[in-house]
Amino acid sequence: MGYKVFATEREACDYSHAKAIEMGLGKVDDICQYWYEWKETADGKWAIQCPEGTEPEPKWKVIDNVI
Repeated sequence: MGYKVFATEREACDYSHAKAIEMGLGKVDDICQYWYEWKETADGKWAIQCPEGTEPEPKWKVIDNVI
């Protein structure tokens, strides 16, 4: 499984939400609105690990003060 990389967080969020809808979720009253988790990369892009992903694992943004 690889990664899909997006230029903006909104694009990653929309991709995850579209997958939730495809899986029968993501409706207004559903608790589950997203299918995949997205994370910020070191270069300010956003990545999702998914079966459709073709990119290698990116370098992740370091978050200060996280234990």
